[in-house]
Amino acid sequence: LQVPSPLPRPPPQSLRTTYPPTSEGDFYLSDSDGCLSCSGGNAWLLLVVLLIVAMIGGLVAFVIFSNQQKRIMIFYEQNIDRLNEHIERLTAAVSLMQIISILNTTHTSIGGSEVPSPYLEFMQWFSFLTLDVVTIVPFDCMWEDQFDHLDKLLLQTLVPLFLLVGAELFSWAYQLVKKVDEGRSQHILSTWLALLFLVLPVISRVVCQSFRCETYDGGDNGDHSFLFVDSSLDCDSDRYGIMLIFALIMMLVYPVGAPLALFVLLLQHKQRLDPPGVDEDEAIKRRKEDAVLAKESITKFSMIYRPKYWFYEVYNTVRRLLLTSAVLVTRDLGETTLFIVCVGTVTLVIEQESKPHVNPFLSAFCQACCWQILLFILYLLLLDSDLTTEGQAVWISALLMVSNICLIVRIMTGVGARSELPMDPVSWATASAGGGIELTDFAVDNPLNSGGGGDAGEGGRGSNHEAQRQGRAFMDARKETHRDIDTFEFDSKEAGQGAVEVIEATEVQRTKRDQRDFGSHEAPAVVEISGPSGSV
Repeated sequence: LQVPSPLPRPPPQSLRTTYPPTSEGDFYLSDSDGCLSCSGGNAWLLLVVLLIVAMIGGLVAFVIFSNQQKRIMIFYEQNIDRLNEHIERLTAAVSLMQIISILNTTHTSIGGSEVPSPYLEFMQWFSFLTLDVVTIVPFDCMWEDQFDHLDKLLLQTLVPLFLLVGAELFSWAYQLVKKVDEGRSQHILSTWLALLFLVLPVISRVVCQSFRCETYDGGDNGDHSFLFVDSSLDCDSDRYGIMLIFALIMMLVYPVGAPLALFVLLLQHKQRLDPPGVDEDEAIKRRKEDAVLAKESITKFSMIYRPKYWFYEVYNTVRRLLLTSAVLVTRDLGETTLFIVCVGTVTLVIEQESKPHVNPFLSAFCQACCWQILLFILYLLLLDSDLTTEGQAVWISALLMVSNICLIVRIMTGVGARSELPMDPVSWATASAGGGIELTDFAVDNPLNSGGGGDAGEGGRGSNHEAQRQGRAFMDARKETHRDIDTFEFDSKEAGQGAVEVIEATEVQRTKRDQRDFGSHEAPAVVEISGPSGSV
């Protein structure tokens, strides 16, 4: 293969199947639409729209918060668990779309078959979830010279560090002026890490792309080596040497340093996050009541996981990096396919067997996301092996899109089961086989528990009547000291084959102070449940 020296840009037609595409002059390169004109008005349209929406949204949020700050804080305190659950769902969905989009980009860049419609368009619609600002903002139109990979590397690696340093300096100045020490530094670091982990796959991918060069036979002119992801950068140039040194440093900061730093910080609190010699339910309860853990913001990364999986956020980050960044060490389509199939299968088994989340719904949701990734990988394998017809490939593409949409809908509408504490003082009344009434999921501090609790059959009626009397006396004493009492009345009707046809629950009384003291799922209550075989 004869290559002119120096190599013209863009490369000659004979090399375009090997080199990544480039744009120069008054054009910028779009991942989905190829070369677009900077002067045509389309380069800055998306950025301008995003900025306008962000400014309007921020202004509206500021006005609302200023006028309704007290009510918003009350709502937040009352629904903090539910809000955290939705945040975790959203984070899992963003991670899913990041992995799938980046896997598709990696797959096509090494010669893999293109995913057909409609799933291809679906991935392009949600490509902004990769949070890769360089693909959204046309920086080529801002630079006189071409915006190459070194510029991209500098931008994506230095901006997060500058933001962290700036936030820490602002916090230090605030504490110096106000002469207070509120532990803001710990909170800033944990918030920065939480935001960093959203974009870490993109940053780490840019860092890892800096090490891969391709060598081409130049005939009498000798070999030519160019950066695989950016053919405008000569790997024999001084500019590439500088980039290589900087990329090695950033490798230690981001894909290696960030997960390692989180693990070291969490390891300092291991004894509190996973108390030795304590069963899981008790350990979860202790964690929620631990003042030290509440003060240390970094421990929030572990609180959504079961005690023995306090480190799972670190593993989850490594899993994402393996599928988005480490995959770049493979040299061809065969190695890449083998690598992602192995990683996708192993991580799915780990997720399915460990069920690491305290909330069972989140574990199930994350398992579904892992299945979605593995199915996409297998779909790519089918496309590359030509085992499907064009029509079959389109049908599978449509099914993958529908499954992704179902996951997104599930984020917005799903109600997760909670296991940190019982769902309600009395979650359900069910008909037992013997015709009695069985109560389940009592709160730990529920007065009814002291009277023998859950079974209202023949052997338990007397003790339950006594429990009812004690519970009423308890609540009467409460009402004398606390006026903010909520009273709820509800009916639960279940038509079944058992002896109980209608179960009525009345006089459910809880105090707001009990909800604050014991947690919204553990507030003492007085409940009457009546049925054919007696009352509880």
